[in-house]
Amino acid sequence: MNEMNWVDLTTFRIVAEELSFTRAARRLLVSVSAVSQRVRRLERCLGRRLLARTTTHVKLTEAGALALRSIASIETQWTQTRAQISGLQEPLPALRRPLRTALYRLAPCDLPERMATTAAPGASEVRHYRSVALGLDQLRRGEVDFLWWRTWHRPHTGIGEDLRELRGHEVVTEDAWAYLDCEHPLAGSPGLSLGQLAGFALVAPPEESAVAVPRQLREVSGHEQEFVHYPESQELAHELLRTSTAVSLGGPSEPLPAGLHRLPLSSGARIRYMLSWRDHPAVERLAPAVLDLYRRWYVERTVACNPHHHRRMLSDPEGYPGLPVTGYYPSDPRPMAHAALG
Repeated sequence: MNEMNWVDLTTFRIVAEELSFTRAARRLLVSVSAVSQRVRRLERCLGRRLLARTTTHVKLTEAGALALRSIASIETQWTQTRAQISGLQEPLPALRRPLRTALYRLAPCDLPERMATTAAPGASEVRHYRSVALGLDQLRRGEVDFLWWRTWHRPHTGIGEDLRELRGHEVVTEDAWAYLDCEHPLAGSPGLSLGQLAGFALVAPPEESAVAVPRQLREVSGHEQEFVHYPESQELAHELLRTSTAVSLGGPSEPLPAGLHRLPLSSGARIRYMLSWRDHPAVERLAPAVLDLYRRWYVERTVACNPHHHRRMLSDPEGYPGLPVTGYYPSDPRPMAHAALG
């Protein structure tokens, strides 16, 4: 018994639609004899005549009408099956270890706890890095999956780091703020410029090198901004601010320790917060939800730590693209984290 094939079925359907072997041959870009051979082969397979042919007319027999309905049903089923197959997602390669997020080693925040809510206990780890370059290197080598980091820059300059072989997205770019003692001579000012800080010792952010930040701020201000203190921890930096006229620079969403005051800088010094991740299918698939989690965390921390800056964000939401600057922010981050990461 001859086997049916899809070419014969399709050819018969087109002949039945055209009711002409000649027009069917034109649509199929084959000869009339090829069309006739395919139809005869299908009829032999079914054991019935499907088309009644004369020298001038072609019409369906009862068996042909039934076959045409079946072919239409098969094509519909196949179209649906093909759509379902194309929508299937390929199994992602397993990480073969817990999900790892890298943070600056001294950064005081609750991001590790939030990342821990993305997976079962023991399936998420947090690592800490001593510098941006080290964190990016660990990310590139696959030792960590996500990296939260920041860099200082001028308004129209690039990031200044090698991001080849990595994926990433900007979380937010914001003006730098000055942190100083509440009794500092500049504490009563509504805002500061880098020039006003020239007479005071500057404390380098612990995560930055002794060269990078002074160089970038020199480019912004046009004159030398000398950092003379490089404390080993954030706590030491805060104690230094309380006991001297030194000034530290940082972002507006950082917690404000007791006894300290902060003021926005109007000099154009900018801080860019970034989320980077390694090129791995499983990590790439999780990245949008993790980015959303970090953005929400940033806004929640701003609401809690610096309401003045949050009011500025509300007045200019277009200046903070991607950030959910409005809305309700629960005190317990776990429901939001679970919702973001499914």
